[in-house]
Amino acid sequence: MGEYKSSIYNIEITEKQGWALVYNSFSGAVAWFEEQYMDAVLHDDMTLIKENGLFQPMLEKGFIIGEGVDQWALANYERFRAIFREDPENVTFIIAPSMKCNYHCLYCFENTDAPKNTMSEIAWEHTIAYIKKFVDNHSNLRDVYISWFGGEPTLQIENILKYSKQLQDYIQKRGVHYQARIITNGSLLTKDVAWQMANECNVQAAQITLDGLGELYAKKKGTTSENFYRTIQNIKDACDLFRIIIRINIDRDNVQEIENLLALLLDESGLNGKILVDFAMIQNWNDEEEIKNTCLTESEYITFIKDIHRTALVRGWGDSFMQKLPRRHIVSCGMLHVNNCVIGPDEKLYRCSHMLNREGWEIGNLQDGLLHNGTDLRFLLDSADKRCRTCKAFPVCGGGCIANRLIHNKSQPICREYIDWIRENVLFALKCKNQGNN
Repeated sequence: MGEYKSSIYNIEITEKQGWALVYNSFSGAVAWFEEQYMDAVLHDDMTLIKENGLFQPMLEKGFIIGEGVDQWALANYERFRAIFREDPENVTFIIAPSMKCNYHCLYCFENTDAPKNTMSEIAWEHTIAYIKKFVDNHSNLRDVYISWFGGEPTLQIENILKYSKQLQDYIQKRGVHYQARIITNGSLLTKDVAWQMANECNVQAAQITLDGLGELYAKKKGTTSENFYRTIQNIKDACDLFRIIIRINIDRDNVQEIENLLALLLDESGLNGKILVDFAMIQNWNDEEEIKNTCLTESEYITFIKDIHRTALVRGWGDSFMQKLPRRHIVSCGMLHVNNCVIGPDEKLYRCSHMLNREGWEIGNLQDGLLHNGTDLRFLLDSADKRCRTCKAFPVCGGGCIANRLIHNKSQPICREYIDWIRENVLFALKCKNQGNN
């Protein structure tokens, strides 16, 4: 038997009466250990582990590894192998039919002077031709994923219906699976539109943003409280047709009314277990003073997550919470694969949706394809911060959002708070499981 050591990605979650709960961020395994064995793992004491029959299960779950294994190097090898796979089994295209929107969210990264253009008929035809050509040129392809984005994509519902049909028929005849999702504010996602999306466009999921109850919703989105209640009805009508993910962006303005918002959605509207909710911190993408003053700190956000998890457990909402047990991300963003791209209404290709219509951030066009120019390579070859080398959260965090660093000049994630977030979500996942939630 060779030499072994403890994984650098073991995170002690909590201690309880002589036991320690440990999560490995590389393998995703979670286990309770008697305290003496946890000490042995943390200090590379393999003798005690081998003497008590724990060696093999701990090796299989990734809590201990071979002496010669460099997990940091392995994580980076797997990252670049995934990014630069030229003959993929799956590909994702984010398509923005229009940059126009019927709302004006205060914090939206699209609040710039960039033009709010819409795809012409020629641009639509070029978009479909580009994807068809990609399918034809990649014999190993098994899945094509389309994400409708904007602006507000439902403003272009007729074109989405028309061109989805063409694209689906072509792809499916070649034995490739086709699936779509939509990111929308939900105000125009009526019962009829949702039915068409599900049955004619093969939309399997919709992400809809709700940032508060009626009055605050209207303020944050530049609309009316009537649209809030209309969106709630649309969610109720659509949830049996495809998966609904409610994105709730958190800041100081709305943090106190999130419990009431969830009560309205999950209890009063009868959506508990029928929809998923997910949370994110509002970020000041455009350096607006008004937004800056409302943003939470990372530690404040973790406090919110802990509070809302406690509430969810008490009120039986666990089935509707999307983020539970953290999982490893080989790459920090799904668009960090050499073949994936964002297709703008201007017929230009982008690496990230935050680049749309930003001059100088295009990485190709529908006629010439992906050029892998300097802008693209800045994303694909981006090196993680030097702090990542010793950070136990790296397999889950992946080094953070590259767009934050390259486009928005935002700093890296705060590692200590991120590890606190991991600890909280591991505990929440186990408590939900004990309650009988999935």
